[in-house]
Amino acid sequence: MHRTGRCSMLLRCLNSSGRWVRERIVAEEGTVRLPVGGPDGVPLKVVREWYGLTLPQLREVREHGLDATPVEAELLHGMRGGPRG
Repeated sequence: MHRTGRCSMLLRCLNSSGRWVRERIVAEEGTVRLPVGGPDGVPLKVVREWYGLTLPQLREVREHGLDATPVEAELLHGMRGGPRG
């Protein structure tokens, strides 16, 4: 399946309580640790809205990073602030 199609499918599944789909992807493809917040990290608002995190959970990923699937990492990477290169 085309990468963009997988991204759209994954987001639809996550937004419709399809956590088991993400678990299967993690088991198959692993995760990538992403920084959250700050000049080089994924914006806090994006992470909170996408993953439906509480403030304590958001604080946790801000301190330790976010374990994202490769597709999530690709999408979230495009939402980081600053120049693209």
